[in-house]
Amino acid sequence: MDSGGYNGDVSVINKRRGDNSSQNGLVEYTIEPKPEIKKIFEEGGMPTPSFNQLKKNDNKAIDTFKNAIAKAKQSLGGYGASVELKDDYTDINLYLSEDGESGFGIKPNGDIVSVFSNNKAEGGRSHYMLEMATAEGGRQLDCFDIYLTKIYEAHGFKPVAKMKWNDEYTPEGWNKENFKDYNNGEPDVVFMAYDPNNDIEKKKKEAEEKYGKKNEIPYIIDYDMGEDAQHMYKWRSPAEREAIYNKSIERYKNAKSTEELKEVAYDKDEPFLRQMDDLNSLSKEQRQSIQAEYSKRYLELIKEENPEEYKKHKKYLEKKYNIKSDASIYIDSYIDSLIDIIEYIDAKKKEFKESDVNRDEDGKFATKNSSNKSKDKIKDLDTNALKDFGLNQRQIIKLTTKLEDLGIIEYNEDNDTYKIKSSITEGIENNEIKEILGDKFDIIKNSFNSDNNDNEDDIDNEKQKSLILKENDKRTIKERIKSLPKHLQETGNKLYNNNPIPSDLIIKDDANYDTEDILAYIDEDNIDEEKYSKLNEIETLLNRFTENAQGTRESKTFKNLKKDIEELIENAPPVKNPHRVEYMIEGRDDLSIGTVINFDIRSFADFGAGDKTANKIYNYLRDEVDPSKLVVYVIDDEVNGLDMTTISSYPNQNECLINGDFIISEVEEGDEYNPPIVHLKKHKK
Repeated sequence: MDSGGYNGDVSVINKRRGDNSSQNGLVEYTIEPKPEIKKIFEEGGMPTPSFNQLKKNDNKAIDTFKNAIAKAKQSLGGYGASVELKDDYTDINLYLSEDGESGFGIKPNGDIVSVFSNNKAEGGRSHYMLEMATAEGGRQLDCFDIYLTKIYEAHGFKPVAKMKWNDEYTPEGWNKENFKDYNNGEPDVVFMAYDPNNDIEKKKKEAEEKYGKKNEIPYIIDYDMGEDAQHMYKWRSPAEREAIYNKSIERYKNAKSTEELKEVAYDKDEPFLRQMDDLNSLSKEQRQSIQAEYSKRYLELIKEENPEEYKKHKKYLEKKYNIKSDASIYIDSYIDSLIDIIEYIDAKKKEFKESDVNRDEDGKFATKNSSNKSKDKIKDLDTNALKDFGLNQRQIIKLTTKLEDLGIIEYNEDNDTYKIKSSITEGIENNEIKEILGDKFDIIKNSFNSDNNDNEDDIDNEKQKSLILKENDKRTIKERIKSLPKHLQETGNKLYNNNPIPSDLIIKDDANYDTEDILAYIDEDNIDEEKYSKLNEIETLLNRFTENAQGTRESKTFKNLKKDIEELIENAPPVKNPHRVEYMIEGRDDLSIGTVINFDIRSFADFGAGDKTANKIYNYLRDEVDPSKLVVYVIDDEVNGLDMTTISSYPNQNECLINGDFIISEVEEGDEYNPPIVHLKKHKK
């Protein structure tokens, strides 16, 4: 990351105790640049005042800083409204020039705030202050998209996100006429990250070349999401990266048990994605060293707690990763769940012979001797009802294949179900079917008798009676909308759509994007501003969710509207066999049968293309992350799902939102090219 660019030397500041300042008694240090740095500014005719770091959390120091900002804002007249004066400066390092005319603050996360300079001070101080701020650990900032943006860009800060103007948060004293040159006085808020090596631009160009489309700066909806973007892209110095590395290693070394080790795998006080950003900033060698340290400590602890488990884990790891010693283990915090999966697969193989079953090109189960047409049918089969009767995957495949061969059922591609063509109660008497069903024969036969209500012989082929699919929730779309609270009915009317048109609520009628590309993104050029302006608050939030799910989930707006989203999902029309690709994380890494998994408003792919969409997403992600940590979930029940197709920024992903608890009913083994497929059923509490 550092080669050929900025070398990470942030020691450009000389520090001395503040003993000659108008802020006596309030100063922690006086900071000045090294002579060579100061010389550059002086030769350019720019001011180079000394700055004091005030005592942190000292009330008098904070008041002194606030008073200096207030005077500066007043001196700037109408333009002073662009300078932020915070109510609370707790835990913020405050810096004030010795003459009290300029200053800035740095938050613990490296956020530079309240940069100001009194109109009485010499011009050009902002450039000098930014160099001081980055040397003191400043790594990100936000500002209105006015003249300030260009100043910050000149000192290595790059825009990573934008937020549209909102009259509700107009700064005190803001006069749009004073800023009319900037979007008619309604400038965006720009979130910027320190990037001295220009890595952001390099990655942007790489992405544009890879996907053949312009990589626009994304718009977000609140400050939390802006900070997420800053944290993702900001530069970390070698010392900062070393601190990230040491923090992880120290947590692992101090763990006293395997349970404690799993708990400290990640810092629960920090957002997970931000921790991943920190880890991704490390070198490959550092990341592997962290993984090895975790595994080494795990084996040390499990050896004491359970010697038999230790032998099993050690043997498995040595075989899978061809390791020579504990110190060279390459595996992460999901070691125990991997063992559980292996044990489960070994047990299933006794029941499920690979000689009887093949996988098709998508990695799904298909009968070895069936035609390609049959394999396609079986791949998309809703097996919910048959599984309820205790049939396993092998029995279901054999049963449906035999019934098709006998001409008793026919697959309907329009609604993904098998339909009865002739008397199934007679056809089921076939000896081969009896053998397939075994002790389940009587209960299955009685079920078909019950479903057919004693008039099966009079089946009307045109009606194509459903063999398997049973819909419990028969409400019409109108009834569902009516059951919503009044403030959500407008949104329900837009999203509860039987025939969703991709991104119909946000894109231009003549939008141009690749309808086959799973990563096709609706950028600014294709957004219809008139349509977008008609979205209400929750619809705008849902659109942002499709762009950045994790960032949106952690935002205050999402937390405030979460109950409304849950209400929309609960009353949404049911979806079939929705699929989800997920990167396994702690707390969701146990794939044992019977494990309950909570999907707290999560994205799935549906609409008859769930498995195809999941495969495409998986094939993309396996090149971006460790594929051994990817898993595909499929819900075998019908479940209420909020259709996001008309509002999504990714129109080809067939996205819907699902909420609630589900239980693992079956796991299909993954391999080098296919992820494990985890089948779920609704959890009946």
